[in-house]
Amino acid sequence: VWERDPKRVIVGDRSNYRRNTMEEMQRAGIDKAALDAKAELVTFDDMNWRFMNPLKSANWETGFHLAEIIFQVDHIINVPVIKTHRLGWFTMSMKNLVGIIPGKDRNFMHSKLGGGRESSKTPGQQAADYPAFAKMIAEIGLTVTPALNIMDGTKAFVSEGPSRGDIVEPKLIVASRDRIATDVTGLGILKHYGTEDRIQKVSVWKQPIIARGIEIGL
Repeated sequence: VWERDPKRVIVGDRSNYRRNTMEEMQRAGIDKAALDAKAELVTFDDMNWRFMNPLKSANWETGFHLAEIIFQVDHIINVPVIKTHRLGWFTMSMKNLVGIIPGKDRNFMHSKLGGGRESSKTPGQQAADYPAFAKMIAEIGLTVTPALNIMDGTKAFVSEGPSRGDIVEPKLIVASRDRIATDVTGLGILKHYGTEDRIQKVSVWKQPIIARGIEIGL
């Protein structure tokens, strides 16, 4: 990025809203890596939020909010990883943008799945409710178009997730300006190694996040 002569390089994120993002960055070594690269480090925990209500965000009945810094930069580089996710089924470039919305909007998303609590609904009921949740993930992307998606597949979860699971080592980086292409490739990698049935046995094009992303023009 520095080779493109930017005025500033900023690394930002928002962790699970129950956690302190800076502490998580420090624990993972992200803070040191960013500062060693002479980037600025920010967290969205206490940032101002801007209300958004895109026309096609039909599953966000009351709209949602984005971290204000999103509107202060010229380019966004989205840096997700390849992994399965207990509630989201998989988390790659589209779902990574959940990191730019606040806790109250995440709570609203998870309310579609009974607040994200496994005990609140049977697995069958959660699966039935999943498409609305998945479509909300895709619809966040209506407000942000990353200049580039760089997805880390050096290691990947092929089960469970997001914080623990069975690990494989594809030793790959997937990079694209196209979020759909990025995530479809990531799903193909999971299928190659063998993953959960809800991914392994379903066409990538029938995954609700992918299908909704295509439908709304991502």
